[in-house]
Amino acid sequence: GRALRPATRNRRVALISAVLTHAMRLDWITHNPARLGRLTEDNLVERHVTQDDIDALLQACGASPEPALYPLVLTAICSGARAGELQRLVWRDVDLAQGVAGLLKTKSGRRRPIPIRGAALEALRRIHAERAPAPGDHVFL
Repeated sequence: GRALRPATRNRRVALISAVLTHAMRLDWITHNPARLGRLTEDNLVERHVTQDDIDALLQACGASPEPALYPLVLTAICSGARAGELQRLVWRDVDLAQGVAGLLKTKSGRRRPIPIRGAALEALRRIHAERAPAPGDHVFL
């Protein structure tokens, strides 16, 4: 019932145009009528994460059968680190006494320390105490 947003229309026209371009290559048609100018895309939706969103996410992670999910997500929320950075994190780069972890492989390619505080630090201390991991073991299995 409602009009399509510009980005949706652009994607649909691009798909039709791709099919017609292929038809031109096969000499089925002589020109592509779908070669149109693109519409300006302004589909920005600004959304802010609420505390209720965070609580629901953490509750779902806690209910997961994957034991590393909750501490991983909690650490990501508390530290601002990316998922890939945390997945590569090994225990030798975590200082539980100081509450800091050194990320070796970051998006920028530089080593970067991240603070780990509060519930995230307690979760990591609990994991470390339960597993007694080797220094080269990944924090989040």
